[in-house]
Amino acid sequence: MTPFSSGGTEARSWSAGRTRAAIVVVALAAIPVLMVTLDPIVARQTVPHYGSPAVERLLAVTDPLGNAPLVPGVGGVLLVLALILRSGRMARIGVLVLLVFGLCGGAAYSVKSVVRRPRPWTQGLAWSETIRDWKWSRNGQAHSFPSGDVTIASGLAMALYLALRRGRARYLVFLIPLVSASGRIIGARHHPSDCLAGLLLGIGLAALAWRAWPEGTASDLKHEDTKPAKRHEDGPG
Repeated sequence: MTPFSSGGTEARSWSAGRTRAAIVVVALAAIPVLMVTLDPIVARQTVPHYGSPAVERLLAVTDPLGNAPLVPGVGGVLLVLALILRSGRMARIGVLVLLVFGLCGGAAYSVKSVVRRPRPWTQGLAWSETIRDWKWSRNGQAHSFPSGDVTIASGLAMALYLALRRGRARYLVFLIPLVSASGRIIGARHHPSDCLAGLLLGIGLAALAWRAWPEGTASDLKHEDTKPAKRHEDGPG
């Protein structure tokens, strides 16, 4: 690689990093804007249908995408396949999925207990009331922000996206949190801003977990087992 091509690669990497940072900043700024604009409008449309048979059927399909046993089950299946195929890389991905499940769930519920935002269906329960009293920190009615399901679903999607490495098809994994968010919003369990916050939190935690565990630390066991033995040649004399 020439110095010019190396410099071009670094410039593209720097530009891509700045673009990602700008997207994150815009998305974070959009959260409070959604709280005062879109959230009340969506709540007026969804709350009247809360608990209806149609909504419950929808949630039966969308809720598992960001919950147990599906997400940890994916990690478990990957670990079993890693043992069968003797693949260190697949084992790493399986552990990463389980790690992200724990990180996202713990982080989401920690934020919920501090923010204590009432869910859309809790008509008459004011945020000003729940934020003043810590008794609401363990009450599910005040656990709207962020969406835990969307946080976990986003973490799973980001982990799979990073594991797939390349190809446009890998972007399809982000349908997982989008479908999860649609169910939580339509079911009046969360506001749109809750789901956006969960999306950012899940993606961020999965990316941090991926970077904290370099891929070189989990070499492919299959390659290790099939590595040819080193030849020893007799020296002179």
